[in-house]
Amino acid sequence: MIKRRNLPFMLAAVLAVGGIARGEAVPSGIARGIRAKFGLGTGFVSRTVRWDGDVSRVKTFTVGLASEFEFPFDLTASLFAGLGLTNYRGALFEHLPVTLRVDAGGTASFVAGGEVRKKIRTFGNFETGAIATFVTSFGTNKTWPIAGFAVDGEARGTPRWTGFEIGPTVSYLGYRNFVPFASIRASWFGGRFKMTEKLGELESAQTRTFKQKGLVKICLGASGAISPRLSLRGEATIVPASGRIDLGAAVRLLYAY
Repeated sequence: MIKRRNLPFMLAAVLAVGGIARGEAVPSGIARGIRAKFGLGTGFVSRTVRWDGDVSRVKTFTVGLASEFEFPFDLTASLFAGLGLTNYRGALFEHLPVTLRVDAGGTASFVAGGEVRKKIRTFGNFETGAIATFVTSFGTNKTWPIAGFAVDGEARGTPRWTGFEIGPTVSYLGYRNFVPFASIRASWFGGRFKMTEKLGELESAQTRTFKQKGLVKICLGASGAISPRLSLRGEATIVPASGRIDLGAAVRLLYAY
């Protein structure tokens, strides 16, 4: 499992590798060369995950505000913040007085993340680079009634998930306003789900952790200029996982200032 305190160092490693590969030094007066873009972003993620032995699929849909900052030394940093809706169908909690299984419905959450892209070298119409992304959700509570007993009952779920990926990219620069790209990344996705059960005066809780089975993510996408200030970037992803194929997609529409 990737520890969160190590993530800043891993992001810094992407920048360092890119800078060493090109032999660049960071210029002075960086702020004067920053180009900022702001807009909207949305995405969908489906992951096959293991719950301490059980296997199910976690699906997440996100939508929110996106921003992108282009620096003068071939570095682009992006931020995202918004809302997410995650379905944890198949999660089983059997170490509670009443065994519970999450079978339907999504759990809302706040989602935030970032992305760093670094250009490394250009070969004719092809450009190599590196990318690292991090995203996390702060789940809100969701409640379900427990019926069929002499006293009132309620179950409250509190989930949370985190994703991180890093890897090389290859872009094709032969088109005027359209740049297709491909990337193979090391990927990690996981989290925990705490279920609290209250039945009359009796209250107990169980926390289960999960993580994705596939560790390699294949991305195909493109970015392009719709107008001098308006741009669109999208990608589709595939994660092979034990005979299954997990799919995902993301789109960002940005306006440059």
